[in-house]
Formats: sequence, structure tokens, C-alpha cells
Amino acid sequence: MSKPKSVKTTDLEPYQGLDLHQLEARLLSLQTQPDTTDAKHQLRVLRQALRDRQRLVKAQAMEFELTNNRHLLVFDSTDHFAKIAGRSVLFYTNLVADRLHRRYNIKNDTDDYSPSEDGIISLRDLATLERLLPELNIFPDPDRSTTELHFYKLPRLYTDAEILKFRDRSLQDLARITSIIVPASPLPALYNLILELNRLIFYNSKRATDPLAREYLFHHLISPANSLLISYLNFANARGATDSAYLQSQTTIFPQPGLEPHSAQAHNLFNLLLHARTIRNNAANVENLRLIHRRELAQILEAIVEIERIASREYTKQIRQDRRRSAAPAPKTPPAKPKPQPPKPDPRPL
Repeated sequence: MSKPKSVKTTDLEPYQGLDLHQLEARLLSLQTQPDTTDAKHQLRVLRQALRDRQRLVKAQAMEFELTNNRHLLVFDSTDHFAKIAGRSVLFYTNLVADRLHRRYNIKNDTDDYSPSEDGIISLRDLATLERLLPELNIFPDPDRSTTELHFYKLPRLYTDAEILKFRDRSLQDLARITSIIVPASPLPALYNLILELNRLIFYNSKRATDPLAREYLFHHLISPANSLLISYLNFANARGATDSAYLQSQTTIFPQPGLEPHSAQAHNLFNLLLHARTIRNNAANVENLRLIHRRELAQILEAIVEIERIASREYTKQIRQDRRRSAAPAPKTPPAKPKPQPPKPDPRPL
């Protein structure tokens, strides 16, 4: 089997003046042609040209969002699939979605180019949204709009202070969720690292197209990373050695008589370290099978090393505290004072 030809810059030049929709039309047309070597090469060229165009469109959108204060910007990603990013996410969630009773989901922007700190909202039916926006006095802006960038003018201009309030509202929902899951995080840096690790693993596993590869990544990376997070939450919410869930687990963890269990915090940190080691060991075969790009896999392993460093230091501290606590003599309780007795009645007759 001959090696396929690589895509060169000169191959992309004929497609540089085409927009997303024109590129997709050519791609669909080429897919109906006979499966020849030249047709396969042209398909690779068109797909690369489409990816380059998507990057350019998003870069244009994010450049506008840096100073956006009066527009809802929707940019095309593919045919019948558009996205909202940057400050437009704040305008959509605070001014549009609830008033039009539209459901939405803000996803983390996992692109390594032109990232949106406010997340990404995906839309599949832009025509319906465009038909409803005039009800809110929001109309298309034809002077700015193109075939790939759709601008909608808001009723008024919003100041930076108002935009900051919109962002604070979104963060308040996150704070409410966090306060329920982990009321007080004893190690915020470790918690943030574990959350970032889970995001890295999930979104890189999601990019795998082969079903077998996805299943392998789920069992060997996603599931242990979730257990890693659970172990931290158990550590953060533990109530010392009196934790009922912890005491129930000691019969299986420490079955030998005379072996004293450590505190709940140390027990959960030990489990956290075990899950981190499992992920690190499984990453060896993930790299061997080339299931994740080496650059992203290196980021995952660097996060694991930092998690192990912080957790090991805290685990050592907890063990030291447990040993001091067990070695300390029990406090002496003062003897109980005798209760006053009632006076005995006089047996002599009156």
C-alpha cells in the first residue's frame, strides 16, 4: 500500500477564496465521485481547507468579541451548525434565552486557537432564532453580516460594568453548584487541577473517532479520572474518623486485627493517589496505541505529576497528625464528685 500524498500549501490555494458553505458543497460533491487515489487526495485537501476556514472565521469572531458591546454575533461552523462565543454568550444567556424560553448549554471551549473564556454555545437552527429575535427588539445588522458571520444589533449599548455583571451572574450559578458539592475546599489548587485533568481527558477522548478507541479511553482514563475527583470530594467533605461511610469501609481496608486505621482524610487521600497512579500507568499504553496526540498526553501527565505532588504532601501531613493523635495520652477525667445524700429522718419520737 502506497503512502498517501501530503497536503501542500499549493494544493490549498484554489480554495482560499471560498467560504464554509462553498467548501462543504464541493466536499459533498466530491464524495459522490468514484473512490480513486486522486479523489482521496482531493478530499484530504478539501477537509484541510475547511478546517483552515473554520479557524479563520472563529478568529474573526473572537477579534470582534474583544470590544463587543452591542451585538449578538453568531458564526457558522458548518452547514446548519453555528456557534456563539465571547461576550455574545453573555448577551445570549442574560438577554435572549430565558425571554424566548430557549434551552442552551454552555460548553468549555476546547479549541487551542482563539479560545473563548466565556464558553461556547452551539445552535442547530439559526433560522428559528432569527425569526424570534425581533420580538425582543433585536434585528439583523446587514452592514456587518456576511455569509459566515451573523450580526444582530441589540436594543442599546452595554457598558463594561454591565457586561461584568452579566459574567458575575453566570459565575453565581457555578458558585451555587460548588457550594453544594464541596462547601469548603481544603486544597483549592488540588481541586482545580483535578477538574482541569478531567476536562483534558474527556475532551481529548471525545475526539477519538474509532468506537473501540473511545471505549478503551473511557475505561482506562475517563473512569479513573472520575474516581480521582470522587476521592478528593470524599476527602474535602470527610468529618474525621467519625465519618460513617469511612468507618464502614474499614472492615475491608483493614481486616487484620490490631492494625489501626488512619483518619478519613488520610484514607481518601490514599485512594486519590492510587487513582492518579492508575491514570499515569494507563497513559503508557494510550501513548503506545497513539490514541491521544502526544502534546495533549504530555499535558495530562504533567497535571498528574502536580496532583501527586500536592496530594502526597497532604497525605504525609495527615499521617503525621494521626500518629501524634494516637501517641498522645488520653486526657485524665477527674473523679466524679459524690452526689449529696438527703438527710436521714430522726428515729426518736417527738
